[in-house]
Amino acid sequence: MITTRSVRLAGLLRGIFGALMTGSLMIEGDNLCAAPIELGSATDFAVLAGSGITISGAINSTVINGDIGSAPTFSITGLENAVFVTGVNHGGNAVTVSAKASLLTAYNNAAGQTATVTYTPITDLGGQTLFAGVHFNSSSFDITGMLTLDALGDPNAVWIFQMGSTLTTASNSLVNLINGALASNVFWQVGSSATLGSDSDFAGSILAFTSITVNDGASVQGRLLALNGAVTLLNNTIVVVRAPAVVDSVEFDGGGTVVVTDTLVVASGIFDVASGTGNVSGGTVITPGDLHKVGAGELVTDSFIDVGGTAYVDEGALYVNGTLKASAVNVLPNALLGGTGLIIGDVHNAGTVAPGDHGVGTFTIDGDYTQTPQGTLQIEISGDSSFDQLIVTGTASLSGTLDVLSLGNYSFEYGQQYPFLVAGNIIGSFDEILMPNSDLYRGRFIIEDNVGILLVAPASYTLVAETPNQTRVAIALDEWIGVEDGDIGEVTLALDVLTTDQYEAAFEAIMPSYYASAISTGIELSQTQGQLLSQQLGSRRLGNRRRNQAQNEAPAEQGEIEQAGGKGARSVQPSGGKNARRVQYAEQPILLAPGPLEDETRWNVWMQGTGMFSEGGMSLTPGESFESGEFMIGADYALSQHLSIGLFTSYQEGWGDYDNGGSIDLETVRLGAYATVDFEGFYAHGAAGYGQTDYSIHRPIQWATLDRTATSNPDGSEVFFMLGTGYDFHAGNFTFGPAASIQYTRLKLNGFTERGADSLNLQVDDTTAESLRTYIGGRVAYACVINEGLTLVPELRMFWQHEFMQGGDTIHSTLDSGNGPGFDYLTEEQGSDSLYAGAGVSMLLGSNVTISLYYHANIGRNDDTQHLVTAGLNWKF
Repeated sequence: MITTRSVRLAGLLRGIFGALMTGSLMIEGDNLCAAPIELGSATDFAVLAGSGITISGAINSTVINGDIGSAPTFSITGLENAVFVTGVNHGGNAVTVSAKASLLTAYNNAAGQTATVTYTPITDLGGQTLFAGVHFNSSSFDITGMLTLDALGDPNAVWIFQMGSTLTTASNSLVNLINGALASNVFWQVGSSATLGSDSDFAGSILAFTSITVNDGASVQGRLLALNGAVTLLNNTIVVVRAPAVVDSVEFDGGGTVVVTDTLVVASGIFDVASGTGNVSGGTVITPGDLHKVGAGELVTDSFIDVGGTAYVDEGALYVNGTLKASAVNVLPNALLGGTGLIIGDVHNAGTVAPGDHGVGTFTIDGDYTQTPQGTLQIEISGDSSFDQLIVTGTASLSGTLDVLSLGNYSFEYGQQYPFLVAGNIIGSFDEILMPNSDLYRGRFIIEDNVGILLVAPASYTLVAETPNQTRVAIALDEWIGVEDGDIGEVTLALDVLTTDQYEAAFEAIMPSYYASAISTGIELSQTQGQLLSQQLGSRRLGNRRRNQAQNEAPAEQGEIEQAGGKGARSVQPSGGKNARRVQYAEQPILLAPGPLEDETRWNVWMQGTGMFSEGGMSLTPGESFESGEFMIGADYALSQHLSIGLFTSYQEGWGDYDNGGSIDLETVRLGAYATVDFEGFYAHGAAGYGQTDYSIHRPIQWATLDRTATSNPDGSEVFFMLGTGYDFHAGNFTFGPAASIQYTRLKLNGFTERGADSLNLQVDDTTAESLRTYIGGRVAYACVINEGLTLVPELRMFWQHEFMQGGDTIHSTLDSGNGPGFDYLTEEQGSDSLYAGAGVSMLLGSNVTISLYYHANIGRNDDTQHLVTAGLNWKF
């Protein structure tokens, strides 16, 4: 055993303790502890037998790190099932014979030691913690569960177990070495045979008088040495451990490298790297007590480091690319722990933990990870699937900062997710996430099934808004950035997982576009009613004039004829004798002049039923399918031959269905008055009215993980004014001429609050919209006389519509039922021009009743066509 006070590195030197170093090596002091039992030429043997070795199991299933041999009986079977990491198969050669002689000496040495602890026969050592010494049992030792050997910080502590008969370990048993205990200092002197249970984890060198059997899956840190019997293996791992070299501390002055070929004990546990990078590579490094990494430089190691106490990263950086085992690892402020290896023990981070060794890598902690508010976890990302990862087998308790670095020219995309933390359990979160290009990118930490994920989101939602309306919504949503709890947190998460091209749908789902559609639909229905009223008055006008024509063509008494016909009339003498009357016919039909106004025909009552259906013709909401039915009734009174006034009322229901299950249903009641003027070929009419509408609206809100429906029942009102005029020309039974009208509608949607969508419920303020629309066109009709009591009048109508005002109205909404941020939504300006065309027929029954049936189409309004079918009944009395 060589003991040194310190190792100082600057050149290149191999120490006799098996460490290759750069620099000068200073060795001071004396041997500080008793040497373990010397094995002589058997030291390098992992397996040594007297009557043969059998290796069972699958090919390459047993791993041996050391030499093997058997003498005097040379019989080794199953070599194809073994993998030799290091070592030589000596068979029964002279090296093996010499090793057997050394084994006999060592066996007798171990058996001859004076016992310090004596046990009763057949003692189970499982569950006990034993200190160094000679432990004697005249019979046998068993191990069930875990046996702990505690060196109390003394790397020279030696255990010798003496037994008169057998050593037996149970399946899954464990020999646990703590506080600097070394497998190279543990010896089991067995009076007969040893048997290691399946999947057991054993430490120490077995010196058996007879045989050794190692069952399936068991592993050994030490040696299997049988004096006389055989050694039997099955899918095992045997690693020879040798007595270590001992130094007080390791100091790197400006960098350097230590290559440990076996075991190095650093008594003080101090690794000092003043500057640059110090490397410790290979083998096993043991600190009996605490480990301290000091100095501003970096210590990089791929060794197995066994710390008897707590490991402290006091200064600089420690990169563990091998394994570091400690009761705990504390990273102090301004210090860094990183690497691609394994930490066995809990990690407490008040400095920086950075998986990877100056690049992307995976760092594993077999224990708990606790990050304080002062701590930072640093994650590097170089590709969509290339990023640092921290794996924690226990609980990860989070606080402090997550620092995200982008390597090379890698650029983030919104919605990308990086599962950088995998733990048995995750509690807490980071107080702050630092992102590169923070004016573009924002990081969000989410947990799914104990996997911590970095989600890349826009620094502002305005970065992914494409229209002014979307921008206004995005500005409002920016006020929720950073809220990750409750329903608002659920909403922001559903936003943050979106890719760039998915934000449009989310913004549109939040907007009050359904209420813009409700307003647009209300205006369209009001405008349509004005045109249907014009059509009702127009068809009645045609009927009245046809009746006037028939009346003017009828026979009249002489006096009446002379009065009506004047000198342009002609007399006809009908047959029938002297009692027959002379009749006279007008030379030309009088189609335009109204007939005599009789008291008994001053009243006119009418009714009209209308069905409408449209696929996108009422509004700009996607997927629209709208239907409505209306019943309108009116009555008017003729004040003179030229002027009539009347009243009307209507009831209308509408049903609109839209994409994703949205709907707008409505009920409207209207009251109004109208007047009509006829003077020869000229005519004019006007109407004014008021309407009240109740809506039932279901607004779907669907994107990413959200699927909600906001429900509301707003009400609204409307006023409208309509004025129309035209002139009819006549040619035979044809009537044709130009016509024009203008209609103004003002619709108000009263304020309301949605329900059913939690924080996405909108509180919508009072909203007013206006429409001013002109109709310029004409009509043509033909009177087809079937008989004296029946005349059919088919008619074609066609008008060009132009809208002057509709669109650009402001709907102000506030999120979270009025408790959240607000925004303005400007309704889209719809198509200004469209074609309103219709065809129908009026059926004149006698002199008092007219029945009409019409079809109209509003073509080019919004995205599709409105279709209307109307049936009317008119009765004069």
